[in-house]
Amino acid sequence: QIDDSLSGWLRIGSVYLECGDAHAPEKQPFVHTAEAKRLLEGLACACQSGRTVLLEGPTASGKTSLVRHFAALAKQPLLVLSMHQDIEVSDLLGQWLPVRQHDGRHQMSHQVDVWLRDFARSALLHDVPRLK
Repeated sequence: QIDDSLSGWLRIGSVYLECGDAHAPEKQPFVHTAEAKRLLEGLACACQSGRTVLLEGPTASGKTSLVRHFAALAKQPLLVLSMHQDIEVSDLLGQWLPVRQHDGRHQMSHQVDVWLRDFARSALLHDVPRLK
């Protein structure tokens, strides 16, 4: 059974979750079959305990729809990442790429040049006079 009538709380089966405050998008039609309720309760259990969940299944079996519906019920933001066999860590975390400046140099080499110049200036102004 799914009950969202309690202010700030959502009950899915035997699990109570505190609702978020994210603006839920328009709810897409979702049929609460016995199997869907069982899966939603499992998701609620995992979220409540902080465990990671991996949903597996064939293409178009309803995995994304189930999670979208769960997020809408719980008023939580949702970020969907489509996973596939060729995904790289950099696809998930991002990466640093050199960027050319207007003069053709890489941004990082420019930053190193600036750091070295500042270091040399500091050494000349502060450290060399102390050597006398």
